[in-house]
Order: sequence, then structure tokens, then C-alpha cells
Amino acid sequence: MRINLGFGRSTAKGPYFSTYDYERDEFDIDGESRWASNDYRIGTDINIGRWQIFAEQMFRNFRDDSTAFQQSKFNPGGPGSQAVLTSFVRDEPIRSDAKISRMNIRGDITSRAHLVLRGLYSDEDMVVTQVEQTTGKDASGNQILQRRILSKGKASRPSTNADAIFTYDITDKLSVSNSFRFYSFRIGGDVNALTSSSLQSPAGTVTNPIVPLVDFRFTGVASIWNTVIATYSPTRKFSATGGYRFTHRDVTLGVLKQENEEEMQNTHTLLAGARFRPTKRVGFFCDYERGERDNAFVRINPLDYQLIRARANIEARDTLSFNVTFTAADRTNPTRFVENDFTSRAIAFSALWQPNQRIYVTGGYDYNYLFSTADIIFFFNNVKKQGRSLYYARQDFVFVDSRIALTKRLDLLLAYRYTGDRGQPDPSIFGPEPGPNDFISTLPLTRHNPEVRVAYRFSNHLTGNFTYRHYSYNEREGLKQDYRANILTSSMRFTF
Repeated sequence: MRINLGFGRSTAKGPYFSTYDYERDEFDIDGESRWASNDYRIGTDINIGRWQIFAEQMFRNFRDDSTAFQQSKFNPGGPGSQAVLTSFVRDEPIRSDAKISRMNIRGDITSRAHLVLRGLYSDEDMVVTQVEQTTGKDASGNQILQRRILSKGKASRPSTNADAIFTYDITDKLSVSNSFRFYSFRIGGDVNALTSSSLQSPAGTVTNPIVPLVDFRFTGVASIWNTVIATYSPTRKFSATGGYRFTHRDVTLGVLKQENEEEMQNTHTLLAGARFRPTKRVGFFCDYERGERDNAFVRINPLDYQLIRARANIEARDTLSFNVTFTAADRTNPTRFVENDFTSRAIAFSALWQPNQRIYVTGGYDYNYLFSTADIIFFFNNVKKQGRSLYYARQDFVFVDSRIALTKRLDLLLAYRYTGDRGQPDPSIFGPEPGPNDFISTLPLTRHNPEVRVAYRFSNHLTGNFTYRHYSYNEREGLKQDYRANILTSSMRFTF
């Protein structure tokens, strides 16, 4: 038996700059950030015969006393705007407490029956109080002699997560496992706010409008997953799996003074896979899934999907290995009125070369092709139009990482990342040609990120690091963004 105790504290303080949306315009504001979080942990690890038990309780306390304000006494709006912000101050203290409990139990009921149980429960509560005062001029030209906002909101989020996995070895070559998962959470919160203003029109008339606000929202989700899988391994070189997954989900949405909206969904999925290792240095893997996914929250049918994954691992020699992966995913909305379809194809290649303990180099290339379409209805000059929303992405990703031990104490680390998106393919070659009411979304871009780091071990307990990073980002169409950044970082690491 072992007892675990822990404490962690995170805190930050400093100025920040932001913008404030006020009277249909944006204004520069300053702020002072100040927050702190304390974590307390107590737990135990217990081994009893064939069983391992882990339990832990954590308490978290968080407080944020950040403030926002305006330094200048006159802050005009943008061109053509009458809005002016002459003074602004906001205090928004936040208090939050959380309790998290978790436990794991795993062991062998018999030599052929194995059981794993995991559970996690958390309960979080937060209270936010806001006091805001402003003066200036609104978008209609009225002088804001004073505007004051007082509000208080609170929210809670209890959640439960439980897993159970039972495996039974029918023979040395055939086993059956059943995994069950339950997940639920509830988010409830309310806010009470009062906005009082003193406005003076250009004619000199003073009004004092008061706007109260009371709101309540509730979201509840309860889900279960149950998966049954059989695994057959006639030889050490080959194994095959087949299974079935069932999911159920209940969703409840509640709003103040309205009836709750409830939705229930069930999905069914078939699973299959195979593993083949003709030699010790070569392995092939393939997985297949076909069924439904309920990733839509409410008021829509689960999506039909098909997923194929194939991977090959090749160890050319003890110092050199390769990996190749292909993934194909297709999703279709059974509600054909919207025709929301998604297609993805991806291939990834990587290699690792490590001739000795002093040198290693790894790198790879990924290509991802994405295409999605959805039917849309819109109005142009009060005339109803029907078209499609199309999205394309053709992404190339290259990475290289290497480490060279120059001496016993000095290490050189080199890294490089490249991301490129070629956007929409040429419709005259790949088709189809977009229609007159089709909207195409794409974001062709390039990004480069080289990095050089030097690490020196002064002793077994002290290591110094010096790093240079370059960041380059460029968009090629539309509202272009093009910028560069060079970052130097130094750090010391002490271990004991």
C-alpha cells in the first residue's frame, strides 16, 4: 500500500491589452490580469493478490481578480461612427471550486477472466460578479452621462464517467471482451443583471432607462457505449477481430420559461480488423468500421459513416524503421434534404534512424484531402435561392526531428515543420464545376517552423537550454495574412 499526497499552485499577474464592443463599435482597453489556482491531492495505490486498486481525491480552488479599464479620457470610434467611450472600468471577480474523485480497479477473477473498472466523478461550481461603469456617447448621438451594469451569475457542472471491461479467454486462441462506458454531465446556471443608464439627447432631454435581465439555462447529457469484440489468433503471425458497438444518448436543453427540449439517439456499428506479421520485422494492420455516429447534438439523425485504416510497420534493420498509414473516412447525413456529406483521405509516411545512442533522426510526410458539401437556402434581393456550401482542403505536412550528442554534456536538437494547404483543386480537371449558387470555402496557406535548441548538462541535476524558433505564416487568397516571428528562449532545469 502506498499513500500519495500532492499540492500544486499556479498564478499569473500582469497587464494585458484587448478590445471592448460598445455601441456597435470596438474600443481599445487595458487590463490587469491576476489569477491563482490551488490543487490539493490525496490518493492511494493498493496491491492485493491479483488485484491493483488506485483511488484519488482532488480539490481545486480558483480565483480571478482581473480588472479592465481605459487609460485615456477620450476614445473615439471608427470612421463614420458617433460612438465615443470617455471612461470605462470593469471589475469581474470569479470564484470557482471543484472536487474530483477517481478510482481504478483491475485484476484477474480467474486465470481466464479479467476485469477492469474505472470511475471518475467531478463537481464544479463557479460564481461570477460583474460591476461595470462607462460614460461616453452612443451610436445615436446621445450623451451617456453614466451607465452602470451590475450582474451576478453562477453555474455548476457535475459529471460522471464510468468504464468496465470484461475479457474472457475461451481458449488460448479465442477471447471475447465486452467494454461498457457511461458518461453524463449536467450544466446548470443562471444570471441576474441590472443595467441602469442616464442618457442626454442632443436636444438636452435626460432619460434614465433601466433594463433588468434574468436568465437560466440547463444542459443535460447521458450516454452509454457498449462494445463486444471477439479476437481470434490461430498463430503468432495472424489475428483477426470482429465486433459490434451500440450507443445510446439522451440530451435535455432547458431555457427559462420554456419547455425543455429532449432528444434520444441510438446508433449501431460493425467493427472488424486483422493483424498479420509475416516476419519479426514486418507487420500489417487493417481496421474497418461501418455504422452510425451521433455527433449531432439535437434534432438531427445520426450520420452514416465508413472508416478504413491500413498500416504497415517495416523494420529494415535494428537502426532503421518505416511506417506507412492510409485512412479513408466517409460520412453521409441520412436526411437527404440537407445532403451534408464529408469525404476524407489521408496517407502518412514516417521513418526513424538511430545508428547509436548519440544520434537519432526522425521525419515524415502526411497528405490530407478533405471535401464536404451541404445544401443551403438563402435569399438574394428577396428571391429564394438554393445552392451548396462546399469546402476543400489539400494539406501537406512535413516534419523532421533530430538529436546529436556533440559531447557527453552538450546536445544539439534540430526540428522543422512545414504545413501547406493547396485549397480547391482545378474544377476543369477534377470537377465538378460549381454552380451559380454554390459557395466555395478554402484556405490555401503555407507555414514554416524551423527550430534549433542547444542543451548543456552542467550536472546530473542542472541543465541549461537555449532555443531559437522561426515562425512564418502566409495565406495566398482572400483576406491575406502574412507575418514572421523570431523567438529566442533560454531556460534552466533543476531536478532532484
